[in-house]
Amino acid sequence: MTKKLISEIISEKFGVEKYKESVEFPINKINIISLKENPIEIRAIIFDEEREYHLIIDGRRNEIFHDCDVFFSGIDIDKKACPHLLTLLLMVEPSISKNILNNINNFNFTSEDYSSKKKSKNYLELANTSIENNNCIEGLNYLNKAIFKNKDCEPIIEKYLKTAIENNLYL
Repeated sequence: MTKKLISEIISEKFGVEKYKESVEFPINKINIISLKENPIEIRAIIFDEEREYHLIIDGRRNEIFHDCDVFFSGIDIDKKACPHLLTLLLMVEPSISKNILNNINNFNFTSEDYSSKKKSKNYLELANTSIENNNCIEGLNYLNKAIFKNKDCEPIIEKYLKTAIENNLYL
Protein backbone atom coordinates (compact mmCIF):
# COMPACT_ATOMS: atom_id res chain seq x y z
CA MET A 1 0.00 0.00 0.00
CA THR A 2 1.52 3.33 -0.98
CA LYS A 3 0.96 6.77 0.52
CA LYS A 4 -0.93 7.70 -2.64
CA LEU A 5 -3.47 4.98 -1.91
CA ILE A 6 -3.74 6.15 1.70
CA SER A 7 -4.33 9.67 0.41
CA GLU A 8 -7.10 8.35 -1.81
CA ILE A 9 -8.73 6.57 1.12
CA ILE A 10 -8.55 9.75 3.22
CA SER A 11 -9.99 11.83 0.36
CA GLU A 12 -12.84 9.37 -0.16
CA LYS A 13 -13.72 9.05 3.54
CA PHE A 14 -13.27 12.65 4.64
CA GLY A 15 -13.19 14.76 1.49
CA VAL A 16 -10.51 16.37 -0.62
CA GLU A 17 -10.50 19.57 1.46
CA LYS A 18 -9.67 17.69 4.68
CA TYR A 19 -6.98 15.77 2.84
CA LYS A 20 -5.46 19.05 1.59
CA GLU A 21 -5.52 20.48 5.13
CA SER A 22 -3.69 17.42 6.41
CA VAL A 23 -1.01 17.66 3.72
CA GLU A 24 -0.49 21.35 4.54
CA PHE A 25 -0.07 20.67 8.27
CA PRO A 26 3.69 20.57 9.01
CA ILE A 27 4.80 17.07 9.98
CA ASN A 28 7.57 18.52 12.15
CA LYS A 29 4.85 19.66 14.56
CA ILE A 30 3.85 16.05 15.25
CA ASN A 31 6.04 14.17 17.70
CA ILE A 32 5.32 10.44 17.62
CA ILE A 33 6.22 9.26 21.11
CA SER A 34 5.59 5.58 20.55
CA LEU A 35 4.27 3.36 17.80
CA LYS A 36 3.27 -0.28 18.06
CA GLU A 37 1.75 -2.25 15.24
CA ASN A 38 0.05 -5.22 16.89
CA PRO A 39 -2.17 -4.23 18.51
CA ILE A 40 -1.97 -0.74 17.09
CA GLU A 41 -0.98 1.89 19.61
CA ILE A 42 0.22 5.32 18.55
CA ARG A 43 1.00 8.03 21.08
CA ALA A 44 1.76 11.52 19.75
CA ILE A 45 1.96 15.13 20.85
CA ILE A 46 1.10 17.83 18.36
CA PHE A 47 2.55 21.32 18.70
CA ASP A 48 0.03 23.63 17.04
CA GLU A 49 0.29 27.37 17.55
CA GLU A 50 0.67 27.90 21.30
CA ARG A 51 -0.82 24.57 22.42
CA GLU A 52 0.20 20.98 22.85
CA TYR A 53 -2.40 18.45 21.80
CA HIS A 54 -2.34 14.74 22.53
CA LEU A 55 -3.37 12.10 20.04
CA ILE A 56 -3.56 8.46 21.11
CA ILE A 57 -4.81 5.64 18.94
CA ASP A 58 -5.38 2.50 20.99
CA GLY A 59 -6.38 -0.49 18.87
CA ARG A 60 -6.74 -2.77 21.88
CA ARG A 61 -9.41 -0.51 23.37
CA ASN A 62 -10.74 0.66 19.99
CA GLU A 63 -10.25 4.23 21.12
CA ILE A 64 -8.91 7.38 19.53
CA PHE A 65 -8.23 10.08 22.10
CA HIS A 66 -7.49 13.61 20.96
CA ASP A 67 -7.93 16.93 22.70
CA CYS A 68 -7.91 19.50 19.90
CA ASP A 69 -10.91 21.77 19.45
CA VAL A 70 -11.98 20.27 16.11
CA PHE A 71 -11.93 16.73 17.47
CA PHE A 72 -13.64 17.75 20.70
CA SER A 73 -16.50 19.60 19.00
CA GLY A 74 -17.16 17.11 16.20
CA ILE A 75 -20.26 14.99 16.42
CA ASP A 76 -19.26 12.18 14.06
CA ILE A 77 -16.03 10.94 12.51
CA ASP A 78 -16.40 13.19 9.47
CA LYS A 79 -16.35 16.22 11.78
CA LYS A 80 -13.67 14.81 14.12
CA ALA A 81 -11.20 14.07 11.32
CA CYS A 82 -8.90 16.99 12.06
CA PRO A 83 -5.64 17.72 10.21
CA HIS A 84 -3.66 16.33 13.16
CA LEU A 85 -5.24 12.87 12.90
CA LEU A 86 -5.09 12.73 9.11
CA THR A 87 -1.49 14.00 8.96
CA LEU A 88 -0.47 11.38 11.51
CA LEU A 89 -2.08 8.70 9.34
CA LEU A 90 -0.04 9.95 6.38
CA MET A 91 3.15 9.77 8.47
CA VAL A 92 2.97 6.20 9.77
CA GLU A 93 3.42 2.97 7.83
CA PRO A 94 0.70 2.61 5.20
CA SER A 95 -0.34 -0.80 6.56
CA ILE A 96 -1.06 0.78 9.95
CA SER A 97 -2.95 3.69 8.38
CA LYS A 98 -5.00 1.37 6.21
CA ASN A 99 -5.91 -0.77 9.23
CA ILE A 100 -7.07 2.30 11.17
CA LEU A 101 -8.95 3.82 8.23
CA ASN A 102 -10.70 0.55 7.38
CA ASN A 103 -11.86 0.20 11.00
CA ILE A 104 -12.41 3.89 11.81
CA ASN A 105 -16.12 3.41 12.48
CA ASN A 106 -15.33 0.81 15.16
CA PHE A 107 -13.30 3.29 17.22
CA ASN A 108 -14.67 5.32 20.11
CA PHE A 109 -13.58 8.95 19.96
CA THR A 110 -12.78 10.63 23.25
CA SER A 111 -11.52 13.97 24.51
CA GLU A 112 -10.80 14.15 28.20
CA ASP A 113 -10.23 17.06 30.52
CA TYR A 114 -6.96 18.86 31.19
CA SER A 115 -5.77 16.46 33.89
CA SER A 116 -5.98 13.33 31.77
CA LYS A 117 -4.04 10.20 32.72
CA LYS A 118 -3.49 9.60 29.00
CA LYS A 119 -1.70 12.91 28.68
CA SER A 120 0.34 12.14 31.76
CA LYS A 121 1.56 8.88 30.22
CA ASN A 122 2.66 10.76 27.09
CA TYR A 123 4.58 13.25 29.22
CA LEU A 124 6.19 10.44 31.24
CA GLU A 125 7.39 8.72 28.06
CA LEU A 126 8.84 12.01 26.79
CA ALA A 127 10.46 12.65 30.18
CA ASN A 128 12.07 9.21 30.23
CA THR A 129 13.42 9.62 26.71
CA SER A 130 14.77 13.09 27.50
CA ILE A 131 16.47 11.92 30.70
CA GLU A 132 17.95 8.85 28.96
CA ASN A 133 19.41 11.24 26.35
CA ASN A 134 20.92 13.42 29.11
CA ASN A 135 18.51 16.24 28.40
CA CYS A 136 17.51 16.48 32.04
CA ILE A 137 16.00 19.96 31.97
CA GLU A 138 13.56 18.94 29.25
CA GLY A 139 12.92 15.70 31.13
CA LEU A 140 12.11 17.64 34.30
CA ASN A 141 9.77 19.88 32.32
CA TYR A 142 7.85 16.84 31.05
CA LEU A 143 7.81 15.25 34.53
CA ASN A 144 6.31 18.47 35.84
CA LYS A 145 3.58 18.29 33.17
CA ALA A 146 2.93 14.63 34.05
CA ILE A 147 1.80 15.48 37.58
CA PHE A 148 -1.97 15.42 37.36
CA LYS A 149 -3.44 14.31 40.72
CA ASN A 150 -1.78 14.61 44.09
CA LYS A 151 -2.75 11.10 45.19
CA ASP A 152 -1.37 9.48 42.02
CA CYS A 153 1.77 11.48 41.40
CA GLU A 154 4.10 10.52 44.25
CA PRO A 155 6.36 8.34 42.02
CA ILE A 156 6.54 11.14 39.45
CA ILE A 157 7.51 13.71 42.07
CA GLU A 158 10.10 11.28 43.45
CA LYS A 159 11.62 10.81 39.99
CA TYR A 160 11.54 14.58 39.43
CA LEU A 161 13.42 15.28 42.65
CA LYS A 162 15.91 12.43 42.15
CA THR A 163 16.71 13.59 38.60
CA ALA A 164 17.10 17.20 39.72
CA ILE A 165 19.39 16.29 42.62
CA GLU A 166 21.52 13.82 40.63
CA ASN A 167 22.09 16.45 37.93
CA ASN A 168 22.57 19.42 40.28
CA LEU A 169 19.49 21.11 38.86
CA TYR A 170 18.15 22.98 41.83
CA LEU A 171 15.13 25.12 41.13
